Amino acid sequence: MARSSSSKPSRPSKGNARQGAARASGRSRSSGSSRSSSRSTPRGGSSSRGPRSSKGSATRKTRSTRPSGTGGSPLKRARTWLGRQALFWGSALAVGGLVGTWFVYQDSLRTVRAHLAAPADARVTTVWSAPAMPRPGEYYPAHQMADDLLNAGLERTDAEPGPGQFRHSGNRIDLYTEAQSGPDFEIKSRQATITFRDDRVTTISPTSGVTLPPTRFATFGDVDGRRSEVQLSSVSAHVEPALLAIEDTRFHHHMGVDPLGIARAVFHNLTSGGGLHGGSTLTQQLAKNLFLSPERTIRRKVREAFHALALEHVLSKQELLNMYLTEVYLGHQGGLPIHGFEQGARAWFGKSARNLTLAEAATMAGIISSPNTYHPLRHPDRAKTRRDLVLRRMVDLKKISEAEAQAASAEPLNTLPSAPNLSWRAPWVVAVAMDEVAEHLGNEAMQSGGLDVYTTVQPHHQWAARTAVRNAVGALRSGHSSASEAQAALVALDAWSGHIVAIVGGYDYRTSPFHRAVSAWRQAGSTVKPLTMMALFDEDSTFHPATLILDEALERSDDDGVWAPTNYDGNYKGVMTVQRAIEQSRNLPAIRMAEKLGAQDQQHFFEDAGLSRATALPSAALGAFPATPLELARAYGAFAADGVVHEPTILTSVTADRGESRLYTYKPSVQRIATVRSAELARHVLEGVVTRGTAASAAALGAEGAIGGKTGTTDEGRDAWFVGISPQWSISVWVGNDTGTMGLSGAKAALPVWAGFANMVRAGSGSFKDDTDLRAIDVCASTGLPPCKDCEETQRIWLPTDDLPEKHCNLFGMTPRKDKETDEASDTDADAGGLKGLWKRRKARRQRRAAERTAELGENATTP
Repeated sequence: MARSSSSKPSRPSKGNARQGAARASGRSRSSGSSRSSSRSTPRGGSSSRGPRSSKGSATRKTRSTRPSGTGGSPLKRARTWLGRQALFWGSALAVGGLVGTWFVYQDSLRTVRAHLAAPADARVTTVWSAPAMPRPGEYYPAHQMADDLLNAGLERTDAEPGPGQFRHSGNRIDLYTEAQSGPDFEIKSRQATITFRDDRVTTISPTSGVTLPPTRFATFGDVDGRRSEVQLSSVSAHVEPALLAIEDTRFHHHMGVDPLGIARAVFHNLTSGGGLHGGSTLTQQLAKNLFLSPERTIRRKVREAFHALALEHVLSKQELLNMYLTEVYLGHQGGLPIHGFEQGARAWFGKSARNLTLAEAATMAGIISSPNTYHPLRHPDRAKTRRDLVLRRMVDLKKISEAEAQAASAEPLNTLPSAPNLSWRAPWVVAVAMDEVAEHLGNEAMQSGGLDVYTTVQPHHQWAARTAVRNAVGALRSGHSSASEAQAALVALDAWSGHIVAIVGGYDYRTSPFHRAVSAWRQAGSTVKPLTMMALFDEDSTFHPATLILDEALERSDDDGVWAPTNYDGNYKGVMTVQRAIEQSRNLPAIRMAEKLGAQDQQHFFEDAGLSRATALPSAALGAFPATPLELARAYGAFAADGVVHEPTILTSVTADRGESRLYTYKPSVQRIATVRSAELARHVLEGVVTRGTAASAAALGAEGAIGGKTGTTDEGRDAWFVGISPQWSISVWVGNDTGTMGLSGAKAALPVWAGFANMVRAGSGSFKDDTDLRAIDVCASTGLPPCKDCEETQRIWLPTDDLPEKHCNLFGMTPRKDKETDEASDTDADAGGLKGLWKRRKARRQRRAAERTAELGENATTP
């Protein structure tokens, strides 16, 4: 009680004071006084309730006036401190971000304004050959080597050459290479003298040889810095709607970056199983092409966005479109790039951009996203498909009517056969190399430029391939009316690395740039027969070149009816050896081999070899499916490289910033598809094709030495093939008309091209190496057994020593023919008829075979 009265003395008196004041004011109504009195009672009128009320009031006052953070639990205090820290640092970061964004934007503005005041020089991309290593006897005209040296950076002089110089005098070149290195190569400083005769290298001094530095095949970019300036007002009215329909439908509604477009692209990429969609606006594309490198990083995308905002700030929408139509990259042709709609219209359609039709404008707009994929000269079908997509988008946006779209879609591309006024140095190489760059690095790398592209192609081998095609196909055109428009393709691979050392895609790039070496899918024909044979060697250890097989008619039924294949000559020869069947390219034995192997197993083997469109149909045994010359060159590499195939490549590396950064390095992809034994047996059969089979004219055509191969001819002579091997190379040649039939066999049309090239590069020099225990013997062509003295026809066949025949032929008589092979084998003949001995030999052979395959699988697994 004492504590209560002393702690709150003012509260009761305060209430009484208010009551007294009310009475003094003259308010005499009793009800009012009663209410006033009753309200004041809890605050000080009652001694029993007053202390509790005072205590409660005091407690509430103490809690409400306590300073924040000075009390409460430790957890509360920690939370409060963390909240303050988060608020502080969040604010600091926000302010810092805004300041940083402002500085980056200002830097972008300065860059844009500086470029508009004085446009920067174009960044140049160069495509290089591999270092050349000429050898005596190879085709390499002196004037061509001199040209290569100039394009390699050497200086021509009439005096004694110093470092980095050469002197060309008639049939002699003196040179002095400087030491230089690059990705995957090193050139030593060396003086050398090379002499020539009849366009071939005759001597090289010193005799240890010389390595020539890489030569330029092409230079990309406007080296003189010029562009064909384009104004929106001076192009066809179809250009702008076509461009915006496929590239940036909201161009007139954003400020350089389109959040809606980005969100739409992200949503599509997350929900669609198709290819990735980008969210870049036209302004971002322009910023990327003008100011940035091709690197794919978040940092680059952020800078791209700021540069786009800066461009939108400085230029109007029409000015941006003018610049875009002037600068946009539209692919390359003949070693030079095409920039802008004016250059593209003249290169592809032979007209100014002001005269483009709706279909032509849609074609050009559709190319922009992937110029090499949709190139209208090299990939016309893809370009048409893309054009029709643009037309459909224009209909959806109500820029054209449905009738207009259908009429434009019905038009052909109407492109020129070639682009005028371009450089033609090694265009077949450049086309494939830049397609690979686009595949590995994306079109951004192509557009930005500044690259050094190093290829695997030997320049003198490329000139030899081009010359061989021109000579042989030129003779074919003049000698056969059905071949007056014949085309050809040649691919030469290093079978042990997959490097493309030479490639030609047609008779003349300037008149027909379609690249038949990589893009022409033609029926493979009989070229696949040796592959089936090699697969069967691998599958069945008792199957070998001397195994007998039947060449007789057969019929097979399926859902499409009855299939009754015949031989090329319409005749059948009965029983023959596998080797003879391949040498003479007999169809019926090839079908029986495929059936023995199994349709699915054959298809998988073909696919492993690189024939991507092989089928499991019975006709696949005769090559009734499409393949490209590049694919067949890859597949035949297995015969030369002991059963291993390599993924073909024309690139070794791609660098930027003058070699400071490497953007791409080739990583070999290797797969074993057959054992060494099977590959060597099959290779010897291919040698027999050239020695005495359908390609026996190779020697007369100049191809000699260690070579083998197989001809191929499709129905009515539409496609003519020869695919061959040497100790180092796999070389594929196709000859035919683009449309219609030529009526000539592989031996008549393709083998002369192959033989001419092989002769020029001395492909047959050296020798094949047998790593397994094989032995050559003579056998009777009718029985596959060592011949008797009366056998009508014999043939030379290679067999494993554990598969040598254990009997002699007795079809024509009983007296064995005495020769070295039969004498050496006579020790094993005594027990040849014993079942016990035969069982032991076959069991031992199976065990050795299983051990060999297990070891090979462990040592030669596929490299990803």
